[in-house]
Amino acid sequence: AVFNIATTMIGAGIMSIPATFKVLGVIPALIVILIVALMGDVTGEFILRYTHSGKSTTYAGLMAESFGPVGSVALQICVMITSFGCLIIYLIIIGKSYSIDVLELSVHFKIFGDFGS
Repeated sequence: AVFNIATTMIGAGIMSIPATFKVLGVIPALIVILIVALMGDVTGEFILRYTHSGKSTTYAGLMAESFGPVGSVALQICVMITSFGCLIIYLIIIGKSYSIDVLELSVHFKIFGDFGS
């Protein structure tokens, strides 16, 4: 399960980098990537520092111990927003992978090549 989640996160991150550069430009996109990397580093250190001091075994439990119920709810909201964003990215990828040619009434799969014509 851990490897599946890790590959999903890495895959979604890699798929969103070109869109980030296209929308923001090179310099702002690099700044955003550096900010996200810094936040990941701070989060990792936070987890390592406070995991052994309490009784929590999950990330939500760690947030509840550190910030109370508000922190746990805030974490759950952030996870929902991130999951929704990943869903949108995957739907965009699926939408760009398939196209329907209405005039010929055939379906072309760009992944496998053009078999309809």
